[in-house]
Amino acid sequence: MSVGGCGQPSVLEETLLTRLQEPGWTYGGFHGDDKDDYINSFTQGSLQERMDAVERLHTRLPAWGSEHTRERHSDWVSAVYDGAKIVLEQELARDPDAVYQQATHADLKVRRAVLEVLGATASKGDERAISCCHAQLRKFPDEVFESLAQLTHPGDPRTIEAVGCVLDTYSTWSNWRLHLDESGKLGRRLPEIAQKDDENLVRTVCKRLEHRENDAREAAAAALKIIASKDAEHVVQEICKRLNHKRAEVREVALRALGQMALPNNLQAVDGARRLLEDKSRKLVRPTAESTLALLEGRNRPRR
Repeated sequence: MSVGGCGQPSVLEETLLTRLQEPGWTYGGFHGDDKDDYINSFTQGSLQERMDAVERLHTRLPAWGSEHTRERHSDWVSAVYDGAKIVLEQELARDPDAVYQQATHADLKVRRAVLEVLGATASKGDERAISCCHAQLRKFPDEVFESLAQLTHPGDPRTIEAVGCVLDTYSTWSNWRLHLDESGKLGRRLPEIAQKDDENLVRTVCKRLEHRENDAREAAAAALKIIASKDAEHVVQEICKRLNHKRAEVREVALRALGQMALPNNLQAVDGARRLLEDKSRKLVRPTAESTLALLEGRNRPRR
C-alpha cells in the first residue's frame, strides 16, 4: 500500500534526489551516462517501493528549494515521471503482475505512467491491458483514449466510448481545434479506431452535439468531418434528430453540422433546415437555418 508521502524519506528517494542535483542533469532531463546512472538508481527495492518514492518526490520537488530554482524543480518532476515510465516498461517484461498492481496506486501520476506504458508496450488485443486502461477512463480520458487506440482493434466499443469521454472534457478555452488537427491526438487517431461511417462512433459523436459546453459541441461537429462520409444517410439522420432539441444552441450547431455533412438537395436535410426558418430563437437559430438552407439548395457555395 502506498505511504502517500508519510514517514521518513527512503534511501531510494534520497538517492534519486541526489542524482537530480548532479551536473549531468539539464533542463529537459538527463543525458548520456548520467541518465543511465539515474535509471539504475531505480533498481533498489520492490516496484511498489520505487513507485512510492516517485509519489513522495512528486510531492516534495515543486516546493523544494529557493524561489529562483522552482522552475528547475518542476522539470525534475518530469524527470522522475519519465524515469518511472522506463522502470515500469522494464518491469512489464519481467513481472507484469507488479505493473498492473500499480494501476491503482495512490499517486495519480504513477497511475498515468502505467496507462502510457501499457499503451506503448502491450500487444495489440491484449485484453488484460485493455481492461486495465478502460477501468481508468473517467479519471484519465485523454491517456486512456490514446492507450486504447493503440491496443484495440478498429470498432472496439471501449475505444469509441473513450472518444466520447474526451469530447466531454472540452470546455471554454480548450484546445479542441488543435486536438482535431490531422496531427492532433484526436485527429490522428480517429481514422484508425473505426471504419468510416461506423454507426456506433457516429452516434457517440452526435450525442455530444447536445453537450452543455459549447466547445464540446463544436468539437463534435468538427469530428464528424473526420469519421463520416459526406451525405451518409445515417449521419444525416443522427444530425436531424438534434434539430428538434429543446435547447436552441443544440439546434443551431446541428444546423451547421447538417450544412457541412449533407450534400445540396438532400431532401431530409432541406426539410429539416426549412422547418427551423420559423424557430422561436430569432437571433440564434433562424439566421443559421437561413444560411444552411441556402447552402443545401445550392444558393450559397462554401468558400474553399
